[in-house]
Amino acid sequence: MKRILITGANKGIGLATVAKLLGSYDETFLLLGSRDSKKGQQALNSLVDSQPEWKDRLDLIQIDVE
Repeated sequence: MKRILITGANKGIGLATVAKLLGSYDETFLLLGSRDSKKGQQALNSLVDSQPEWKDRLDLIQIDVE
């Protein structure tokens, strides 16, 4: 299973990229990178709420690249 880290995954293009990859590639595990862990968790929850089968293919990682 491929593992992919998407930065800025809590909104916008990053979140859309996560959803597209999960919908297109079944053998993919995604790490949602977010500076704000609360916003990242909200994004993860919204993805799982929309597609419960994605739950085991997602994880959140707090990152702050300065």
